[in-house]
Amino acid sequence: GVALTWERLPAGQEVGLLSVVQQHHPLSFNLIRSVAVGLLEGLAALHRDGLFHGCLTAENVVLSADFKVAKLRHSYLAEVEGSKDPTLTRPWVYWKPPEAFYVSTVSQGCGGAGPAFSAMVKADSWALGCTLVEMVTGKHPWTDVGCPLAAASQISQWGGRPPEFPLGLPHRLLAFLRRCLTKASRRPAAEQLLVEPFLLPDVDYETHQRWGPECSPQTFSLGPRTAGFEAVTGEGDG
Repeated sequence: GVALTWERLPAGQEVGLLSVVQQHHPLSFNLIRSVAVGLLEGLAALHRDGLFHGCLTAENVVLSADFKVAKLRHSYLAEVEGSKDPTLTRPWVYWKPPEAFYVSTVSQGCGGAGPAFSAMVKADSWALGCTLVEMVTGKHPWTDVGCPLAAASQISQWGGRPPEFPLGLPHRLLAFLRRCLTKASRRPAAEQLLVEPFLLPDVDYETHQRWGPECSPQTFSLGPRTAGFEAVTGEGDG
């Protein structure tokens, strides 16, 4: 079996990201960026050790009380090792990438090499994008679709779309989401995502209006469904 240990924040000094999203939405873009950096660093460390997370959601992230530190908790491997039955209808189907519904990789995904492990690494990147969508919208991905089985049907269609997110986000955040929520062959692993412009500290998003000049609503002028289709298929990337 795989032995997993998770670094914990001091007792009484951590708060779940999901509760932060629910209580303080809309979150600042600076906070979203800070959390993304922390999660990517955690994912990259897992991947370097030949492991993957497999069920990244806002519910599986904790923040320090001052919101300056983000930590991963509870992995898919822990589910498997605990002899639970991870079925299609588990709630975190909403965070699964399209390819996950066509290939079974969990039993082969450990060890840090081969196509199965690469697929799970790319799945972690998709789930990160979905988690950022949670932080932006205040809702879990695919709330417009309904039950997990309906979501699975929608997600698994390669001609479909990623979860909806608002137009008018900062350019860099939109570009980051497009990098995460694209088909697997174009989707970077956590290590590569760490160098994305959105994560650089050179922009203080609090100096702009939330939907101000740095957040042009024309970035995805055709609407979230068309933009989502382009993000999944890679069309329109030039």
